[in-house]
Amino acid sequence: MNSATELLSHYELIAGLTQNMLRAARDGDWDGLIELEKQYRARVDELKPVDAQVPLDDSQRARKHAVIRRILDDDARIRDLATPHLMHLDRLLRSSHQRRALQEAYGNSR
Repeated sequence: MNSATELLSHYELIAGLTQNMLRAARDGDWDGLIELEKQYRARVDELKPVDAQVPLDDSQRARKHAVIRRILDDDARIRDLATPHLMHLDRLLRSSHQRRALQEAYGNSR
């Protein structure tokens, strides 16, 4: 990834991943979302060391900022969809933990 074209293509690839992640979150496909998140992180890790090394002209910089805004918008929407699901999982885990603690304290009466 040595050219501005390659750099911007990589940003577009990441934006495509966040769109797919948003679609998975809207569909409640949490396993799919987790898999896409892994791909997203790998692509971002590839980008980090070269991002500041590739010079961009004004139009390329504007394009990069527009793509980043799309990525951040998708990320905010994903968070809005995932937060209630995470809270539900948290309640289930706490309930399971409390049930286990009661069983340990009073024995299994079943």
